[in-house]
Amino acid sequence: MLEPVICIDTDERNLLYPYLVHFAKAIETFEDPERAWIGRAVLEALGPELEGNKALYELPRSPEIRAFLVEIRNTEWDNVDGAESTDPERSADALATASRLLLEFEQTAA
Repeated sequence: MLEPVICIDTDERNLLYPYLVHFAKAIETFEDPERAWIGRAVLEALGPELEGNKALYELPRSPEIRAFLVEIRNTEWDNVDGAESTDPERSADALATASRLLLEFEQTAA
């Protein structure tokens, strides 16, 4: 049986965290409840950064976390494929991280 969480390190957390900007308005206004639930689940999982420390963060194997990772993957794939990224290396890292984590999610379904 697979663990109910996927552990990521501080570097992976820092790659994923900026994507919460896309969910900020939904969290603040609750005008889009689905995006708000996703954003809140991700905020809870990623939590505040531990200053100066390397840490492990636990992402629950939940539909909200999966939806967040799908959005990152799709956004960065579009940026990399269309050469629209302002930071191609960071985009490639985020794309690779989200894709790898989604593969771990898929193993759950198998």
